[in-house]
Amino acid sequence: MGYVIPLKKGKRLMYKHFICALAVLISMILPCCTSQAEQTAKSAVISLPAGEILSTTVTTPLNSEFVSLGQVATTVFTEDLYYGGKLIIPADSVVRGNVISVSPASKFKHGEMVLRFNNIVTPYGIQIPISAIVNTGDKRGKISGTGQYESETHDGNVDIPISMPLELLLIQPITVNPELYNSNY
Repeated sequence: MGYVIPLKKGKRLMYKHFICALAVLISMILPCCTSQAEQTAKSAVISLPAGEILSTTVTTPLNSEFVSLGQVATTVFTEDLYYGGKLIIPADSVVRGNVISVSPASKFKHGEMVLRFNNIVTPYGIQIPISAIVNTGDKRGKISGTGQYESETHDGNVDIPISMPLELLLIQPITVNPELYNSNY
């Protein structure tokens, strides 16, 4: 039973009906307000589809002769990334990942390395989970110690120096709410 104010017998019954009617009215109004807030939040959310290329710059030097499995790899966005006319990832956002496969060069083969990127941290501290690899054109992300990634000593090792441009390929879509940091500009 609900709270009853000590009133005359007939008025107690009316008060009880009033409280029930008020509870029903509140239960009808709250879902409307919640869904409107959810709709506003959903309209602000943008998905960047899998297959998109993210242009970043290396901030952690990597060489297949010296890195180890699990070692942290970082890049940074030097420019704002816009999608659909909205700022998705601000400049100076750091992309973090790890070395998930590495083999140094040997007498018979070039060095190889695979990096998996899993997190973007914006300058505002907002973390955006991602799944991305280095764009090698074959959607495998395996970097070979030849061509663009060849060591300056030509020893066949993969060499990725600081400040080198590095394109990342999104493996899965990322969803962001740019309203979280657009208001900071």
